[in-house]
This record gives sequence, structure tokens and C-alpha cells, in this order.
Amino acid sequence: MGHKKGQVALFMIAAVLVMAAGSLYFFYSKKPEKITGKNEFDEVQIFIETCLKNAAEDGIYFISLQGGYYEAPENSLPFAFIQIPHYWSHGRENVPKKEIIEQELSKFVQDSMEFCISNFTSLKEIGYSIEYSRPSIVSKIADRNVIIRAEFPVKILTESGIKEFKDFNSVIDINLKEKYDYANQIIEKQKKDANSIPLGFMAELAYNNNFTFEYIYMGNGDVIYSLIFNESLGNLIYAFAAKYDWGNATTSQPIRIIDIPEFNLTEPKVINYKVEASGDNLTFYDYTDLFDINPKTGQINFDAFDVSAGNYNILIKVIDGNGNEAFTIMRISINY
Repeated sequence: MGHKKGQVALFMIAAVLVMAAGSLYFFYSKKPEKITGKNEFDEVQIFIETCLKNAAEDGIYFISLQGGYYEAPENSLPFAFIQIPHYWSHGRENVPKKEIIEQELSKFVQDSMEFCISNFTSLKEIGYSIEYSRPSIVSKIADRNVIIRAEFPVKILTESGIKEFKDFNSVIDINLKEKYDYANQIIEKQKKDANSIPLGFMAELAYNNNFTFEYIYMGNGDVIYSLIFNESLGNLIYAFAAKYDWGNATTSQPIRIIDIPEFNLTEPKVINYKVEASGDNLTFYDYTDLFDINPKTGQINFDAFDVSAGNYNILIKVIDGNGNEAFTIMRISINY
């Protein structure tokens, strides 16, 4: 069936671990590169602005990993280096308000910025005399970006004079509100069926909005959801958890799709492939304009002769007679 192009893919669990480790690494080690301004006062101002920008970017990535929190609440699930908050627990919603996330981001930025400034040691070592007070941070998650404002009184004393700074701002072009809204939509869908993973809804949401996702069953009814977005600074992962009343149940699906091999085409050819799946009364669907899968057999006949070069990640959905759904990705790389 014809649908606009997009993708929904399942990332490896390692992606979350890498992002978590990376965020912590940035927090503990990231310092601004030395930037020489037009004069000595400019250099201090640029140094502070760079610290603020770095802290804001790292903060957005880190709190996204922790579902909007710098200091995760008690109702959180330990995972690697981080704590994933339960947005859904035993039939109850626990999604933080946007204002709470803004406060959590401000706390991260304040701590990270102070670490970055490091008492202006690097500048004092080359002769600067600097007096300052602790920064006060206010974060705003706007419709299309994140705005960080720092009230940071700084007085610079040099042989050529004295200059004072107070207000610093940084605008980060990451739409954090959008990510938060997607998580909210998933929880709203969850309310309609308290103990089922809303996989079909998530797949449609991800496909229609050009992001990817994964879910990880942790046992004891705990599932971690990761929404993965391609940003200019690297993949941003917005994670949250759900706790279901499953008892000793498992998350095994009644439908199992055999993994589809990746197709790498270096010359025009026709791909003839049959999607294999186990289950009763199966119906197959594709989410692409490149071909039409046979809904009854899963057969794909794809003539790649007139297709532009590039990588295509195509969502395939299978539904059984009871309404159960399963998804997989067909990857086609065209290089000619």
C-alpha cells in the first residue's frame, strides 16, 4: 500500500548505553576550547558563553535519557549509568510537567557550568583577576528550541580597567518539546489499555514523524521505551519506563517475523523476496511507495531500475486474525 516515506527502526540496546556514557563523559570532562576575543574582556565573555552553551547541550541530552530529570525520582528504573523514570506504573500516569523538566535542566546546567568555569582557574593562571557569584539558571522549553538564561555576576579586573558582566543567554536548536509531546501521546494511548505495549501506535507515530524507537523488557513487568531522534549534535534519546501488571507473563509476541536480509544493490535489478512470519491468518502491509507487498503471501517484487541512489529503511507490518501486530524493517541500499 502507498504511504509517504519514513522510517521506524529498532536500535540496539548498546545505543542507549553509548549515549548514557557519552553524556556522563561530557558532563565530567567537557571544557570549551580556548577562544581568543578582540580584547581581554571579550575572551572572558566568550569563555563563559561557551561554557553555558556546552552545559545546555549536554543537559538536554542527559535529561532526555532520564525522561526529563537530572535527579531522577524514586519511582525510577536503574539502567546502566542512568535512572529511567516510570511514566506509567500499575495503571497510573507519572509524566512530569514541562515546568519540572525545565527546572531539572536548569539544575544540570548550573552544576555543569560551574564545573566548566572551574573558578576561572585557566584565566587566572594567565593574569586575570576575576570576581564572581554563583550562576542562577532559568531554562525555557520553547516550541522549537530550548532557551537558557544565566544570571552570572562577573567582575574582571585588569591593568586596562574593570568590566562587569551579568546576563548570558544560549539558544539550543533542539525541539525538546516535540520529544516530550510524543512521550505524552504514547502514555495517553497507554491509558486505553493499561497492560499492553502500544507497539502499533508507537510504530505509526515514529513513522509519521521521522524518528525511531525501541523497547526493552527488563523483567518484573518493567519496559524501557527509547525514542531516538537524529539531531545535528548526534542521536538524541528520550527514554522513559512503564511498569505493567503482568505477573510472570512474558512479552513474547504471537507473531514472529523472520529477519529480512539487507539488500545492497550496485546495479539495477529486481528484488524478489518473500517476508516469512509465523502466526494465524496473517496480513502483510508495507509503508513505502517503492513497491506493494502481497497482503496474503508477503511476496515483494521490487524493480529498482528507476530508483534514486540512497539508503531506504522500509517498515513492514504483519497483523494476525486476532489483531496482534508485529513490525520489522527491510533495508535496501542503492549505489549505482
